[in-house]
Amino acid sequence: MIGKYSISLNSAHTMSLQLQNLTLFLQRSFVSLMMMSLASLLLGCSPPPDPIPNVPTQEASQEEFLSHSQRNAWHDDFSTAGNQLASQLHHNADQLHLSIETFLRQPSEENRILAQQHWLSTYDKFQAMEPALHYLQTIAPPNQLQQILLMDQWPIIPGYLDSVAGYPFSGIVNDVTVTLDLKTVIAQHSPTDASEASLGFHVLEFFLWGESLGQLKPLQHYSPFENWQSPQPQRPVTDHPNNRRRAYLLLLSELIRSTCYQANSLWALPDNTRYSLLALESLYKALGEIRKDLHQPSSVEDNTPTFSGHAHRPLTPRIQALLYFLPAAKSLPTSSRGKGASNATQGLGTNNLFTQQTMDLSNKINIIISDSQYSLDDKNWSDKLDFALTQMETTLFNAMGSPTHLAQHPTAASHSAANF
Repeated sequence: MIGKYSISLNSAHTMSLQLQNLTLFLQRSFVSLMMMSLASLLLGCSPPPDPIPNVPTQEASQEEFLSHSQRNAWHDDFSTAGNQLASQLHHNADQLHLSIETFLRQPSEENRILAQQHWLSTYDKFQAMEPALHYLQTIAPPNQLQQILLMDQWPIIPGYLDSVAGYPFSGIVNDVTVTLDLKTVIAQHSPTDASEASLGFHVLEFFLWGESLGQLKPLQHYSPFENWQSPQPQRPVTDHPNNRRRAYLLLLSELIRSTCYQANSLWALPDNTRYSLLALESLYKALGEIRKDLHQPSSVEDNTPTFSGHAHRPLTPRIQALLYFLPAAKSLPTSSRGKGASNATQGLGTNNLFTQQTMDLSNKINIIISDSQYSLDDKNWSDKLDFALTQMETTLFNAMGSPTHLAQHPTAASHSAANF
């Protein structure tokens, strides 16, 4: 009896467990069915989201979008493009310096025009280096970049440099207490305000053009002065404004040449994954600044001409310079005054999303900025350009991959270059 009773209890216990499991199963099934019904109801009430054209999805991993090997291959092309630009910048700066020497030997209008042309070509190349300079700011020691970053100071005060209309004795040229050597001129740069510039491209531009295109300095202001006329025979002849102006002009030219040489020597890009990420980040940052200026047209293009009539940081050449570092068939970034060599970034194949999208978007952007009918005041044009630039920004962001990689900055000590 005890055995039979035990068997009966075991059977009853087993049946009870089965009923409990069945109850749980039915409850879960009922809840799942209710959740599915509710989800279907909600989906039925909500319209499907509109697809975003030509924007890469975030579902693709970094490896799928741009693998490490593909990114390093692009970095090789980035290095080649930067080397080519830096080399041409150095060459143009050499030619500029030679033209300044020629002008000072024989201050003629023909020689001044030649020096002006070399200034324009050198400044164009310097502006085309903008994305590369963002990169150098990341990997190079700060003391090796300070002078390069000062070269494009704008706006500047002409009266801080030399005589201007209504002030014939103003400026460093007429202040004989200021020694015209490299150390002193650098010390005179922006002592109380950024516009008090004593060095850089625009200071040299002022001496070559004057206050404006219609106010060129007379050529006799650049002729050497050999003897004082009474009543000042006791002063050294080097104090004469003509001689100080000539010395200052030559010093500025030498400083620009040495700075461009320094930019060229800094361009030694190691084949390193971390550096390739920093290169992508520099383009991403440069593109962000371009988009910011696009929304503030008063600060770009023809609204801010310099002494030569050349726009400071013009928008279109800056976009072309950025595209030059991306995979696409295009010309070396220059102004409308001439065309350069073909683009160096041709080594990366087209079998990855990054190359495909950058080539498509580069062609699209080039078509937009090549439209001779456009105006920054045309909202339809600027919106169309901004949308294309936004798509490029998304492509660069996807190519960078996880933002955590961007914090892995290499040490600047491994990047050797001569000090200023």
